[in-house]
Amino acid sequence: MLSFFLSCLFGFSVVNSTVITLPGHLRNGTVLLDLSQKNSTVIGAELGPTNHASSLGDPIDTHFKTIIQVYPEVGVSGKSTYMNILKAMIKLSYSEGTHAYAGETFSFDLYTNVKIRITRVTSSSSALQYRYAIWGLFKAAQYLTENNIIACVIVNLFWSGGGAPALVGVIEIFPDPLPGNAESNEIQRLMGIGQGAEPPPTSLGLANLTSIFSNESGLATSANAGKLSVFFEFQGPTLSVSEVFMTLFLTLLEIASFGTTHLVHDLKVQDLITKTELVYEHYGAPRTSPPFFVYHVAARALGFVPKFEAVTFVLEVDGTPVGTGFLRKFSSTSSISS
Repeated sequence: MLSFFLSCLFGFSVVNSTVITLPGHLRNGTVLLDLSQKNSTVIGAELGPTNHASSLGDPIDTHFKTIIQVYPEVGVSGKSTYMNILKAMIKLSYSEGTHAYAGETFSFDLYTNVKIRITRVTSSSSALQYRYAIWGLFKAAQYLTENNIIACVIVNLFWSGGGAPALVGVIEIFPDPLPGNAESNEIQRLMGIGQGAEPPPTSLGLANLTSIFSNESGLATSANAGKLSVFFEFQGPTLSVSEVFMTLFLTLLEIASFGTTHLVHDLKVQDLITKTELVYEHYGAPRTSPPFFVYHVAARALGFVPKFEAVTFVLEVDGTPVGTGFLRKFSSTSSISS
């Protein structure tokens, strides 16, 4: 059925692939349900940041397309889904976007009840690139957010290059452990990710900020050596799931387009739908000696930011402040370039 749909949509034949249909075969020691036999919704290929548009334009190449299959009867944790997508995008952004990507499975500490598995079409294929995986994760998050649903999804990634779109990889987001019966529903709505969270402390002066996170497990690598600490001042107002995560995801799309060791020049990314922005600035004057405020530091810090309230935060590397960030609402009448 999917092959027929793809043929009609793109006007090309789809090579048979167990990656697409996901039969109940063994992958990395985990048996995945035969989701192809469940009711699913196939979403069109023109998904992209058209609704959650960034003030900096669309960083996703128009040659990139997706087909998203949604399995609403296979529920997942909303909090774990969004946090795993966020952290996977962060980790993927450490590598050069156009380099070949072999794929991997993500399931970060505290959110292990959801897994994200990214695979290329064949074990020898070099067509899948890091940027395609980042773009595909963004499109999955965008669809789930805009349709107010949290469920198992399969994102088929296509690259057209100079010809017809070709399948280059697949992203699967699914619960772990998988339910014995796919019809055992969780509530199919955007779960209250902020509900049950500890109340934020009262506003603090920047000089008296407390370190909230430091080198979270799974995000620090040898390529970005240096102890990262992030300090927060909560500003209010309360921010929604969409306002927080879609702004962070848009910011990671921008960060991924730069080399990870490139210096951050003041960066502002605005979600024009939610009127929320993420702003990065140097801490004082740009540094002339290490540690520098570079893009892998900016990316790593975003893993600590989901607080569901407007915040100001300071980034320190090895005890030296290098950058300041702001997650906040902006006025619909304010200048984007201000």
